[in-house]
Amino acid sequence: MIIKLFKKAIKSLELDVHRKMSPLFLILSILSVTALLISNIVATKSIVLFGLQIKGLPLSIAASFVVFPFTYITSDIFSEVYGYAWSRKISWISFFANLFMVGFFELIIALPGIDPVFSAEFADVLGSSYGVLFASLTAYMCGDLANDLIFRRMKNKDKHNNNVGFIHRSLLSSLCGEIIDSLVFLPLLYAFIGGYGVIIQSVYQLAAIILIQGTLKTLVEVVLTPLVVFIVNKIKHYEQTLAS
Repeated sequence: MIIKLFKKAIKSLELDVHRKMSPLFLILSILSVTALLISNIVATKSIVLFGLQIKGLPLSIAASFVVFPFTYITSDIFSEVYGYAWSRKISWISFFANLFMVGFFELIIALPGIDPVFSAEFADVLGSSYGVLFASLTAYMCGDLANDLIFRRMKNKDKHNNNVGFIHRSLLSSLCGEIIDSLVFLPLLYAFIGGYGVIIQSVYQLAAIILIQGTLKTLVEVVLTPLVVFIVNKIKHYEQTLAS
């Protein structure tokens, strides 16, 4: 099963050699992959939400909520301008780039350091158990796939395909993707390490974290929506001019 999935992933990365990639497309691809890598690094820090509690238990969220929405924003840009297929290709590139990064982290952690204290702290921040890695990558691929599928279906049904339509499908698909990401990641993380930032002792606490995390990430996109619409229009104009 895993081998078939791996072969399918490799096949999905096949590029159209007859299509010339624009410099802007390459820049967006790099930004998208980088955003995911940064979010997975800073996710080791949990933030307590303004002292909020539910049934006496603190609510926390991974610091990655500041960065992770940019992966969904770029995913929507790829789907809107370059097509669904390219959005999926970038997702798989991000997936393998994350494995590449974690592999080197583990190698460097294994090498002897001159300062044992610093080496231990380095390992605490950048080290990743296989369970956490599995939870993170599984959640990312499930959430991003949901985001792309919903975005594509809404775009196919949009007869006018204007800025308002883009805003609707971008925010709705992102909200669904973010919630699915949290629904997959947090329970898997809890199953592997028995906690998430603080120890989860209540199903109510887990449900609240899932909803709040998905909502906060989407709110970041809401705030950035005017800028994203402006960028999308500029990219469309640039690509059309380049192709003519």
